[in-house]
Amino acid sequence: RYSKSKSKGLINTYVISNEIDFTPYFYNCKSLNTFMAEYERSLRLANLAVKKYAGDANVAVPFTHYWNGDENKLGKENSGYSLKPYQMLNWLAKTTHAQGAYDWAIAPHIYSSLNTKSNFLKDDSKRGWVNGNYKTSKQLTFTNVEILQKYLSTSALKYNGKIRFVYLTESGVSSSSNSTKAKNEQAASLAYVYLKIANLSCIKSFNYYRLQDHEAESKHHLSTGLLTTAGKKKPAYTVYKNIDT
Repeated sequence: RYSKSKSKGLINTYVISNEIDFTPYFYNCKSLNTFMAEYERSLRLANLAVKKYAGDANVAVPFTHYWNGDENKLGKENSGYSLKPYQMLNWLAKTTHAQGAYDWAIAPHIYSSLNTKSNFLKDDSKRGWVNGNYKTSKQLTFTNVEILQKYLSTSALKYNGKIRFVYLTESGVSSSSNSTKAKNEQAASLAYVYLKIANLSCIKSFNYYRLQDHEAESKHHLSTGLLTTAGKKKPAYTVYKNIDT
């Protein structure tokens, strides 16, 4: 599909695994060093394989918005098993610089503190899990997404003196309910989000999640779609369609 003469496009970024801060739960691995050593081997091998055929392509590291928070509050399934993305990235930067640096990117899944909230700015500030310091903020949300630029601009995180790329491969804003107020808040929040990320040079793509609401998510008030479950356009659809105008 993506390599024949009549190609439908070019894949230039390969996300390796998914939300790796939660992955240790499934392997009963609570050690940062043990898990990251295994993951980095996979990441490095993937990078070598990709660059064999596309020198300007890169691999990306995915994680959730629980940047540096208390994993024991994430629910019974993941309680005590998830690691902190901030510590994982620090480990990765230090180790790859020592063992042979390469241009891995990051692919954080950014929402709000509670991804069901349509007016996430108000909710984020109320909960106190978010601040403007990448060392102390418990979460990385759209409210403080600019800390990524500050973090990646540090010499320890750069690759060959250049800032690493960020790909928002799963990020969105929920309308939280079917009310007109919630849908309008979603649209306004989306406009605010786009203005912020468009002015951050580290962010190279924004793959919005999702086009259409899914019933299994909407029943839990996660309605990030631009369309309702019935396919009807929300105000956010019009905002997204005209976002660059």
